[in-house]
Amino acid sequence: MLEVPEGILKEQGAVSREAALAMAEGALKKSRTDLAVSITGFAGPDEGGVPTGTIWIALAGFDEGQSSTFWSKAKGYLFTGKRNEIRQAAAAAALEWALKRLSIDKKGRGDLLLGIRD
Repeated sequence: MLEVPEGILKEQGAVSREAALAMAEGALKKSRTDLAVSITGFAGPDEGGVPTGTIWIALAGFDEGQSSTFWSKAKGYLFTGKRNEIRQAAAAAALEWALKRLSIDKKGRGDLLLGIRD
């Protein structure tokens, strides 16, 4: 569904900035929303690859008044704790960032929180 390029997965890995950006951009292109969020990471148990707690979160969205030009940004995190604690921390960080982004949207439209586009 998200159409992450095979090259990104092979070269950068599924737990990478590039994969998170591609996921968010793919979700944005496939949906009728102004903002898309993606999370990729490794919550454990440790298998010797990516460090446990490594998380990448990305947002992608359309500029105000635009329907074809979009932006995307990613942030990396290293959370500690048990598997479920890491997953909850990642979800909370993603939601917090998305809500901050929505709060600076100049449209003042409540339907953005519902993910509805005109």
